Amino acid sequence: MSLWSKLFGITKEMSSNRGVERHTPYHDATNVAIAEDDLIRAASRGDAAMVHSLLAKGITADARRSSGATALMLAAQGGHLEAVRTLLAANADVNAKTNDDVTALFVAAQEGHIIVVQTLIGAHGNINAKNNKAATPLFMASQRGHLDVVRLLIAAGADVNSKDSDEQTALMVAAYRGRRDVMHALLGVGADVNAKAKNGATALLVASQESHSELVQALLHKGADIDTQKGDDGSTAIFMAAQKGHTAVVAALLRQGGDPNIKDSAGRTALMMAARYGHREIVQALVENGADVNARNNNGSTALKAATDGGHTDISLLLTEVAARTKTSN
Repeated sequence: MSLWSKLFGITKEMSSNRGVERHTPYHDATNVAIAEDDLIRAASRGDAAMVHSLLAKGITADARRSSGATALMLAAQGGHLEAVRTLLAANADVNAKTNDDVTALFVAAQEGHIIVVQTLIGAHGNINAKNNKAATPLFMASQRGHLDVVRLLIAAGADVNSKDSDEQTALMVAAYRGRRDVMHALLGVGADVNAKAKNGATALLVASQESHSELVQALLHKGADIDTQKGDDGSTAIFMAAQKGHTAVVAALLRQGGDPNIKDSAGRTALMMAARYGHREIVQALVENGADVNARNNNGSTALKAATDGGHTDISLLLTEVAARTKTSN
């Protein structure tokens, strides 16, 4: 006998004591569990015809795995529009959540399946639902760089300033990943340019750290605080860029009036970091824009010592010359 006849047909068994036919109930728990798993598998691979067939036989549209993932979520994750529509037509719970509080709309947005996202929104999917890390569909679409999905979610009323469990916003993750168009879309609808994460990072700080000079300029144009300090260590955008050797970012920040002499929690300046790591061009730019060559960190060390310790003779000579000129002029 085939699996399907076992699951959904009426079997004929001979009673051992009466010799009459007996009908095996369709809603046998084991058989239903097998059928629900088949529904999930069909949805996952986008087999809308099989999904329809199983639903027609009475299998619940909200069948789910042990992780809490439903057939609708798996169809949405794979971008299988017809399977999604079939499940929704059978009243699948559009806002059901996994054990990690992920919804069908969340995974569709994360994967960039815009038509599926649109369909789920039309079915009253919660656009601001958060997973167990407090990330929203907009947050994930921004992180992945799915511009069309970001625009659709914004148009549907997504909260652009929602924060995850680390207090990061969609703008921050877009800036970190270098998602230029996404960042512009978020800024265009009022994303908070100076919002701070739990560690004190802002969109400007992470863009500077990752060397996204064009994004740095866009954030400054929108009013980003150029001298804001990261809460956990006191570093500024110039400090981070100088340490990493991001010459174009340092230049952009200096042009906009960034202060090169702000110290981090250890008393270090951007000049000290550039000198320590051998970024001569940045050292030159910082000096030309007023960096204090005689500034000392909490241990009493200067940029010259940092350069010497790092074995950067050319920078040591440059700083020695600048220090001498400064002493003479004073």
